Amino acid sequence: MKQHAEERLQAFLTRFNLTKSMVIECHPSTAVQAFILAMNRGTPFHTSLVVNTPRTMDKLNERADGFVRLEEEEAANARKTSVISTEEKTKAKIRQKQVQPQRSSWKSEKRPREEELITPLKVTLNRPMEHVKKNQKSNSHNTQPVRVINAIHSRPEPAEESDELLRTRLRQARMKRRIGSVNTLHQQSASKQIKFDVIDLLRVQIPHKDPLVISLTVAKCLVRRVLIDPGSSANIVPRDTFDRLEIKQDQLKSTGNPLVGFDGKRMEPVGTVEVAVHAAERVLMETFVVVEIHPSYNLLMGRGWIHRVRGVPSTLHQVMRCLAPDGTKVIDIHGDQVAAK
Repeated sequence: MKQHAEERLQAFLTRFNLTKSMVIECHPSTAVQAFILAMNRGTPFHTSLVVNTPRTMDKLNERADGFVRLEEEEAANARKTSVISTEEKTKAKIRQKQVQPQRSSWKSEKRPREEELITPLKVTLNRPMEHVKKNQKSNSHNTQPVRVINAIHSRPEPAEESDELLRTRLRQARMKRRIGSVNTLHQQSASKQIKFDVIDLLRVQIPHKDPLVISLTVAKCLVRRVLIDPGSSANIVPRDTFDRLEIKQDQLKSTGNPLVGFDGKRMEPVGTVEVAVHAAERVLMETFVVVEIHPSYNLLMGRGWIHRVRGVPSTLHQVMRCLAPDGTKVIDIHGDQVAAK
């Protein structure tokens, strides 16, 4: 604005054949009037000078500087407003582009008619058995095993035994299984049934993961911490327990059959010994395998002894329930959870 005013002043001086120095040297009011005449009429600055005419050129310059700052602030605000409006337009365009595909896809979706929904239902109702058979076939197909892992029928044999001897042992095992499938036990009308009930859990601390550990009278000694292990085919006695039972050394017999563990490792026993075991109103002569080990239990009773006393062990109920020799009553051998822990 100041530059524009100077240009107007210069045009005014040229029109009347005057110079700037002549205007400055003249009276201040004359110079101010000359400046006002050189400006464009109707502008805010011109109106301000007409309404309130400054007395000197210095006052006029101060007022001109104020109008210049005001116009610069208005121009800066206009630029900010334009930038903000441009950013908003850009964001609006982006949002519009994101929304338009969704709307177009929604419009392009074809809603199924009522006939299209009812027709498959009619077909299913008309052929229900066929639908059920298809589901059964698919379910049976999904439950079929991928592979079959057969059980190991016997423990590993020494390497010196021939294949013919192994086949003979398998034939003998199959023959025993066929003969043993016939029940030769005398059924008695008054025979008791072995079962477990919730009442048996009243004396047990549950939940637990304790094995079944009992006490037995073996060789006229009360032996505590006896582990009942249906997974073992032999009765095991550690050498330390064997010595404390005070059994004569000449009763120990040598054996050539090694013990085979779950991992297939072999252990050579010290020998075998026959000892009397008192349990469930029975006195049975049981064969124990003496082993040089230091386990957490004094004895391990295998499934052979469990079957002979007609017992059913339950680790959950912490009891081994046995039938009496005459089958008329049930005898319980309770476990010791404190010893098991």
